[in-house]
Amino acid sequence: MVLETGNGDWTYQVLGMLEIPPRCRVEHVSLEHPLSQDWGVFQRMFKAECHFINGTERVRYMERHIYNREQQLQFDSDLGVYVGDTPFGEIQTRYLNSLPGSLEYARSAVDTYCRPYYELDTPFSME
Repeated sequence: MVLETGNGDWTYQVLGMLEIPPRCRVEHVSLEHPLSQDWGVFQRMFKAECHFINGTERVRYMERHIYNREQQLQFDSDLGVYVGDTPFGEIQTRYLNSLPGSLEYARSAVDTYCRPYYELDTPFSME
């Protein structure tokens, strides 16, 4: 599920969620029969936000990666790199920060993602 919303306070969000079925099945040549286990529901969530200060004079892009209601890592355009919030998030940020394309894409989101939304929404929100 992907949801894009304007918050009415000059911030925008994209929310992407993936729910993984609660049953895990493991098959291996060493097992006589496959194993099945109920785990509950796992949820992976991605959230992108644009914050506008004084029009488009200062724009801040934030990207958050959340797993089971716990924020694992984030990208803040003011910092320009991914930052881990948990031990697993630290591992992921080392990987993401090592990919030049990943960082370039996230850093360019202010101009490619945020500013166009501001220009589209301004006529409606100023009335």
